[in-house]
Amino acid sequence: TTLRASWTSEDPETGIARFEYSIGTQPAGTDVVNWTDVGTQTSIERTNLNLSHGVTYYINVRAVNGIGLVSEIGSSDGITVDTTPPGLPTVNDGNFSSSATELRVTLDCTDQESGIAFYECAVGTSPGANNVANWTNVGPGPVIIITGLTLTHGSKYYVSARAVNGAGITGPTATSDGVIIDTTGPVNVRVWDDGQFTYPADRLHGRWAASDPESGIAAFRYCIGTAPGLNDVADWLDVGAATEHTREGLALASGVTYYITVIAINGGGTESEPVSSDGIRVDLTPPSKPSVTDTGQYWGYKTSIYGSWQSEDPESGIAEYMVSVGTSPGATDVADWLSVGSNTSYTRKGLQLTDGVIYYINVKARNGAGQWSEVGSSDGVMIDSTPPTTPVVIDDGDTQAMLDMLHATWSSSDPESGIAEYMYCIGTSPGATDVVPWTSAGLAQEVTVTGLNLDPVLRYYFSVKARSNSGAWSAVSASDGIGYSSGSAIWARFRNDMRNMGRALFNATRISELGWTVSTQGYVESSPAIAADGTTYIGSGDGRIYAITQNGTLRWAYDAGSPIDSSPAIAPNRNIIVGCDGGTILCLNPAGELVWSYQTGGPIRSCALITTGEAHPNGLPLGEPTNGRVYVGSLDGFLYALDLETGARLWRFATGGPIKSSAAAGDDGVVYFGSGDSYLYAVNPNGTLRWRFLTGSATDASPAVGSDGTIYFGSGDGHFYAVNPNGTLKWKLSTWFVADSSAAIGPDGNLYFGTGVDGGDGRLYAVRPDGSIIWQKNLPGGGIVSSPAVDPAGTIYVGACNHKMYAFNPDGSICWTFSTHSSVVSSPAVGADSSVVFGSYDGNVYCLRDITSKDLTPPTTPVVTVPTQTIAPGQPIVASWSAQDPESMVAEYTYAVGTAPGLADVTGWISAGIETSMSRDDLILEEGRTYYVSVKARNPSQRWSDIGVSPGITVSSVGLLNSIGELKSKPNGSAARLADKIVTAVFEDCFFIAEPTRITGIRCVRSGAELQPGDRVTVTGILEQVNGEKVLANAEYANVVPGEPLAPIGIMGRIFSGTGPDPFGLYATVCGAVTAVGTNYIVIDVGSGLQSARGVSGLEVRCNNPQAAIGNYVRAVGVLCKELVNGENAPVLRAVECSVLRK
Repeated sequence: TTLRASWTSEDPETGIARFEYSIGTQPAGTDVVNWTDVGTQTSIERTNLNLSHGVTYYINVRAVNGIGLVSEIGSSDGITVDTTPPGLPTVNDGNFSSSATELRVTLDCTDQESGIAFYECAVGTSPGANNVANWTNVGPGPVIIITGLTLTHGSKYYVSARAVNGAGITGPTATSDGVIIDTTGPVNVRVWDDGQFTYPADRLHGRWAASDPESGIAAFRYCIGTAPGLNDVADWLDVGAATEHTREGLALASGVTYYITVIAINGGGTESEPVSSDGIRVDLTPPSKPSVTDTGQYWGYKTSIYGSWQSEDPESGIAEYMVSVGTSPGATDVADWLSVGSNTSYTRKGLQLTDGVIYYINVKARNGAGQWSEVGSSDGVMIDSTPPTTPVVIDDGDTQAMLDMLHATWSSSDPESGIAEYMYCIGTSPGATDVVPWTSAGLAQEVTVTGLNLDPVLRYYFSVKARSNSGAWSAVSASDGIGYSSGSAIWARFRNDMRNMGRALFNATRISELGWTVSTQGYVESSPAIAADGTTYIGSGDGRIYAITQNGTLRWAYDAGSPIDSSPAIAPNRNIIVGCDGGTILCLNPAGELVWSYQTGGPIRSCALITTGEAHPNGLPLGEPTNGRVYVGSLDGFLYALDLETGARLWRFATGGPIKSSAAAGDDGVVYFGSGDSYLYAVNPNGTLRWRFLTGSATDASPAVGSDGTIYFGSGDGHFYAVNPNGTLKWKLSTWFVADSSAAIGPDGNLYFGTGVDGGDGRLYAVRPDGSIIWQKNLPGGGIVSSPAVDPAGTIYVGACNHKMYAFNPDGSICWTFSTHSSVVSSPAVGADSSVVFGSYDGNVYCLRDITSKDLTPPTTPVVTVPTQTIAPGQPIVASWSAQDPESMVAEYTYAVGTAPGLADVTGWISAGIETSMSRDDLILEEGRTYYVSVKARNPSQRWSDIGVSPGITVSSVGLLNSIGELKSKPNGSAARLADKIVTAVFEDCFFIAEPTRITGIRCVRSGAELQPGDRVTVTGILEQVNGEKVLANAEYANVVPGEPLAPIGIMGRIFSGTGPDPFGLYATVCGAVTAVGTNYIVIDVGSGLQSARGVSGLEVRCNNPQAAIGNYVRAVGVLCKELVNGENAPVLRAVECSVLRK
């Protein structure tokens, strides 16, 4: 209804007299208001008009000057009538803002009539609120910045806006969807290049990641430089939200390390600090060509070949080698390229090589940057698989007199490539290594092995094999065995040996357990002798000599007619020499029959010394050859020399007193003994006096001859003497008491003897060879007339008149004691079974030994079985065995794998402890050859069984089952080689495979941690039944090729009815309602009335942490198998996936 206008005009001459205006819908128009005089006013406001919305009106003015002239009409530019407000604006403030003081907003609104004059905005913490900034004119937009704010990090703010049009009308209010304030940059920025090294010089690839918990990551940009943060190689490049990029067109230099630096930008536009990769070094040169070495001119195997190599890469190192085998350098016609990792040597197995053909091992190296070297090849090796001839092995006869050494010779030949090496071992059976393991002898054809500790009752075998220059080994051959002989005895006489050293061949018992006792009808002062077969010979005051078996049963007793106080001696021909109080020297055969006798002039108390012209029992030669002599002293004062075979007297030597001392012999054959006339005598083998040494009283103790020839003995004068071989005094030791106990010489040369008499105190001495005392032990009431024995461990065994037998440790402490019912004057003998045998005045003969040593028989021959007699190449060789030992136990098994029964040419003899099975997948077995597993058993008494041998096991890929379905129809023990099967599921204890057709599957009992579902594999093994399920035991897999997993097949409960194919091993899916839930299992009702061993209907599903409840409808995917459920063999699905479909 109102229009306003103003104007100007001039007339310099006469001035302006008046103005006239009109209003019209066109310039100069008068259709609204006609011309109207307004005098000299230069503006008007016309009211009460009737204007129309949307119509443009023009105000027109003309001026009249002082002389009445009228100007031209001037019109306004028009004004349109607008009576409506602007529309609802759009408000875009973004999602995030990095500023805490201002907000950037984009506004959009239209007004068709008068346009938008300006906007008003407010800011609040909720839509439409203005609690942060009140309404303010922010100008016409469309982009406006609201400043002077105080905003909080992490908070959301809303911008409200309204438009004012050209007519001054304010429109409606609109509010943004809110903007979150993020004043912090991205965090956890990480940058990766492609490792340590790279070789393309024109490109680099990088990856990165970052996070921003408030506004997320919106973009990245990166650069490349020669140091972290530098962009001297490639400038900053925006890559949007991409998390990797390859920069091409670069010119990188070899040996230089480059860094990728990245900046992350969050949703609020805030940038992170630059973060760089750890650097990647450019290596533009490949590794050096490998220098490859094979085994020389020849190689002895047709199924494998060996090579070693060297290559270098100074920049990035060697990351991988690949090996091939061909009939020319670089060729792969025999074996294609195979990665061997970083190994610098390798044996390529599973080949089919031909004798007489030269093969080359080819190697290429890849460096850390991925570049491959040239191919290096060996100079070629010819296959010669013909082994050397079987060695002929000869030891030193049937027996020997040493327990610390063995000797053997051998010979073999190889016409093609010659002998490169011999190896030998020593054991208690042919091929055994229980004494000396396989040891190289080089090209030597004999060996003497010293430092041994042989068992006198066992037989020992040298086994030898020869290797040709081609590396082929001959069959193992063994000697016929050699045993120990010490004049047919283990403890041959009083003091055991010819030197009277009282030293045992083996360790005696460490416990005082009674093995057996035999009662005689008189006192037992006699000391025992023990034959090679364990028989004990001992005399008694009842006039009999007793032969007692190793088990303590009486073999025979010979009545000599008068008490026997002397001790028996066992001759090399196994006859027994013993004297009696009637003065007779008897020779009995092992059956207890008299061979000859010789009558002296007095009772016999000394033990016979038996010598031969062959050798001293310790291997030392005698001075004068004889046919065998018996030296015996008599109380008539004579030393008698008798012929061993006939008993005829050779000579006799007179002394001045009775002879109780038992003679000893030196290396030169000189005989030493004491007499009641106070002298120690040295008599030549021809019966003449060499010298005599005077003491202060009767010399009844028996002398002991040391290794240096020193003679040690005690006397009734209370001294112990050491006399040089020439008869001069070396030293003497005062004992204060009678020293009738004869000395034992220990392994270390120390001397052990006792003093005292029956009814008095005793003392045991340990003395060094120089006469200094190591220790002495007093035995109250225990006078020592018995003579000690000492074993290899240094334990001393001696009887005393306090009725006890003692065992002393080397330091003088008591190991054990054993009480009898009277004085123990008898001297102990040590048997092969650790026994200590002696007599007592109570009339008994005692045997003490470890309980395990009571087992005098070996274990039974092991029965060795194998699950199959055919195995595939690469499949393990498996065997089990059993043996018994009714008396004690089997303490150890040893086994060997060889190419003939009893041979150990593949593995040598290996201890299995008490395990009764073996499985070896690390052996190089030739296809087409038959192998045997040999086993022997040992009991705690160190007695070995005979060798048990398995049936032959042939390595062959012919005839092995390749169908899972066919395999399951075969009996347990059937061998299989299942090629090109698909892995369906992998668990910690096993994996499952299936035919590609999915119609059948089977469990493979072995960890498959390196396998993935979908892999195609070849699996070998033996069919067994476990928990009612057919499984492949002893499984081995090879030829793994990645592939796509199989889809599961759907099953119903009726599949378990037993009328169809075996479902176990199938990869399947089942659906049904849950009927039971437990720890790591649920039961699903799959229909057909299948009952779970949990007492509800359905199939048990094994799954970790099941999330289902009873009544839920679930789907499970896994492998059908059988497991123990509440003690029953029950169907189970071992699940790999389980999900709830409906609750």
